[in-house]
Amino acid sequence: MIKYFIKIFATIFIPFLLLFIMSIYVYYTNTVSSTENFYKTTLKTYWLLISELDIHKKNYYDLEELFEKLKEENNIRVTLLDYRGNVLLDSDVDKSYLDKLDNHSTREEINNLEHFSIRKSTTTKEYSIYYASSINDKYILRIASDGNILS
Repeated sequence: MIKYFIKIFATIFIPFLLLFIMSIYVYYTNTVSSTENFYKTTLKTYWLLISELDIHKKNYYDLEELFEKLKEENNIRVTLLDYRGNVLLDSDVDKSYLDKLDNHSTREEINNLEHFSIRKSTTTKEYSIYYASSINDKYILRIASDGNILS
């Protein structure tokens, strides 16, 4: 009797369990892919908007204001770097602390401009998705989000 029960149980339960696991995997994969694409599109859009500004004046006041606004209203971190990897502005870092930051030239998104990377920030200690690209071969503009763009 027990062998019969185990045989019926295995015949019915295991296929349903496998189907359930496969459904969760497909749902998770699609959700992650969709969310990742949303963040990539959003970050690239912000990058395109900011890159059109005249940042060559060396007067970063307007940019500071914009960076702060993006951080406050959209939870977007913005960093302006020179081509050597030195941070000129960062929406998450007070101006007085900028010269104490490590050089960013070894960061994944800086070495692979126009590609996205997901990593733990050495500055904020949070995982973020990053996008960086050059502006007129003189500056690098980096946009990041810790995944709370929707909030």
